[in-house]
Amino acid sequence: MASGNNAGDNNKDSDFTSSDQGDKNTTQSLLKENPKEDTVSVEVLEENKNLTMEVLNLKAQLVSLKKNNTYNGGQ
Repeated sequence: MASGNNAGDNNKDSDFTSSDQGDKNTTQSLLKENPKEDTVSVEVLEENKNLTMEVLNLKAQLVSLKKNNTYNGGQ
């Protein structure tokens, strides 16, 4: 019985190994096609900064609205 369980485990391990190898091959081929994809462009950084500022502004507006609602007898 023990050998039957081990055989099943070995098959599972080989499935994971082949899946990992497929992931590695995909990653390597993508890097060959786009070698600079692992770097962040200035445009992306600028957009990230703009979106962060927009989120902070919206949070400030939300806090202000909540305060106004509380002062006006709201929940």
